[in-house]
Amino acid sequence: MAKGGWTKFENQFDLPLDDKKEKETLPLSKHKNRDRENEPIRDRDNSNMSNISKRERESGATLATNNGNTQMTNISSNINNIINSSSNNNNNNNNNMLMTRMSKTNYNALEELRRGTPLLKYPQHFEGSPHFKYFQLSGDNLRLQWFTMAKPLNNSCVYIKDIKDIIHGQETEPFKKHSVNRQIEKACFSIIYSNNIDGMTSLDLGAKSLDEASMWVRVLTRLKKILEENGNNEENLTKLDYLDVGIQFNDRNRPLSKLPNGINIFVRGNSPSQIRNVDPVLLKQISKQFENDVKRFRKLYKLSSRLHGTSLDEHGYIQQVLSDLEERLGELSNEIATTRDTELTKRDIWRFEVDLNCLEEKVMTLLNVAGLLTWTDKLKFWA
Repeated sequence: MAKGGWTKFENQFDLPLDDKKEKETLPLSKHKNRDRENEPIRDRDNSNMSNISKRERESGATLATNNGNTQMTNISSNINNIINSSSNNNNNNNNNMLMTRMSKTNYNALEELRRGTPLLKYPQHFEGSPHFKYFQLSGDNLRLQWFTMAKPLNNSCVYIKDIKDIIHGQETEPFKKHSVNRQIEKACFSIIYSNNIDGMTSLDLGAKSLDEASMWVRVLTRLKKILEENGNNEENLTKLDYLDVGIQFNDRNRPLSKLPNGINIFVRGNSPSQIRNVDPVLLKQISKQFENDVKRFRKLYKLSSRLHGTSLDEHGYIQQVLSDLEERLGELSNEIATTRDTELTKRDIWRFEVDLNCLEEKVMTLLNVAGLLTWTDKLKFWA
C-alpha cells in the first residue's frame, strides 16, 4: 500500500488564493477561486487525442513500468500560491462565516457524507504524522465513521449524540503539537466529543478544499442541532434522508460525468488554456507512478468483490466510488498523454492516490472485520 503521509501534502489542496475582504463577508461556498487550478474552464479539450486509442485511454495501459509504491506528495511549489490565510480570525468568527447565508442548492449533502470522502486525521499525540483516512456518515445518520486497520470499528467512530462542539480552524492541542499551518487552517476543523476511554477529546481533521470542510461542518452541526431540539431522540435522525446546507461540493477527483452538467470546472494539466510547461523527467515519473496506480486499482477492485453479499457491503457505496475511480483512470491516462503542464498533472495523480489509498484501507478494514482477510492479504497491505 502506498502510504499517504504528511510530506508537504498541503501544496496539493484545492485552497485558492482569496481576497481577505471576501473571506470575512462570504461563506466558504462563495469564495472566488482565483488560482489556475480551480479556475473554471470554458473550452473542452478535444485536441491531440489521436496519439492514444480509446481502449488505452480507458485502461491507462499505455504508460511505463512499475515504480513501486512511492506517493507523489513531495511538491516544491510556493505554498503561498495555495491560500492566503488570515491568522487573526478567532474560532467564533470562523464558525459564523461557515454558518451564514446558507442558500438552497438542491444538493443532498447527506448522500455525499454517506458516500464519504478522505480527510486528513491529526493524531492526538506528537508521535506519528497526520494521515488521510476514509470518513463517512453512517446510513442511519447516527455516527461519523472512519476506517483504520489499527482499530476496531467501534473505536474509530464518533456518535452525533456525543458531539459537544465543532470548531473550525486549527484551535485544538493536536493541531498545535504538529505546528499550526496557517495556509490550510481554513480547511481544518475539530469535533469535540466525549467517549468512555478518554473522557472529553477531539477529532482533528483537514479537508482537501474549503467547500469540503464547510460541507462537513455544516452537516454535522445541523445533525447535532436536530438531535438536541428533539430531546436527543435519535429516531429523528434515522428518518432524515435529505439535507441541503447551501453547499454543492465538487470533488476535483470526480470524473467528468459527475461534475455539474458534465462540464469540467477544474483546470487540468492538458487544458488548452494552459501555457505549455512540460518537464520530461517529471512526465516519466508520473507515467511510471500512474501505471502502478492502475495495477493497484485492479487488485482493489477484485478484493472488494469479497464483500458482496455480506452485511458490510454498504449498499453499493464502495462500488460507486470504484466506478468513479475507474472512470478517472481513463481521464488521467488521457491527461498524461496530452499534458501541457506536468505540475498540474502531478497534482491530479496525487489526488487520485489519496482516494485510492483511503478506499483501499476501508475495504481491508471491512474485510478484516468480516474475517475475510488472509495473512498474505495483511502482509501485502502493511508492506
